[in-house]
Amino acid sequence: MPDDNKPTDRSTARTERVRDLLRAAAVDERAPHRLRERIGGLSGGGAAVPRRRRPLLGAWGLGAAAIVALAAFVAVTGAGPGVPSLAQAATLGRQRPDAPAPGPAPGSAYWLSARVGNLSFPNWGAYGGWRSDGERRGQLGDRSALTVYYAAGARQIAYTIVAAPALAAAGAARGGHHITLWQHGRATVVWDEDGHTCLLSGAGVSPRRLWRLASEALRR
Repeated sequence: MPDDNKPTDRSTARTERVRDLLRAAAVDERAPHRLRERIGGLSGGGAAVPRRRRPLLGAWGLGAAAIVALAAFVAVTGAGPGVPSLAQAATLGRQRPDAPAPGPAPGSAYWLSARVGNLSFPNWGAYGGWRSDGERRGQLGDRSALTVYYAAGARQIAYTIVAAPALAAAGAARGGHHITLWQHGRATVVWDEDGHTCLLSGAGVSPRRLWRLASEALRR
């Protein structure tokens, strides 16, 4: 009779992979960028304009790198049965828009009228010509989600906000930090803002450029 308490080969491999990431972070404080790349390899209203928190955009510390490494396993599998993972959330940006692009928020040239909770989507027209190009509403488990699409020439990016509470692994990406996931050649940067899970993704757009755009929104 099989031992139900014995870990599967797959879970053992994932656990060992996370342990390897932690070892790498412990011996090299420059690991965070490479660490995020490795983590990616694990995952197959009203007229009032809400204010954004200003991020702490300092260098990644060793502790933050270790936290994100620990989050890698949860990012792939979710926190438990039926709990959405970051990998599942990242697939929302690969879907196509099914509604027109949102316009500017009343009284603001920077924000769009689309919002989730107290978070508004930014108007990135002045930042590389990224203009809103459509939107799509969806559901991720028991959380609602809204994706706004932006286009600049032939390129398109997708900004998804998943309503609070934040997905488990996104909690490691607070205070100006982020996680990078890779799926089918598409980069996704993930961060936690006011308890919401935010994901910005694009094919042919580097994680650094995606995070620069995200940082412009976080500064407001």
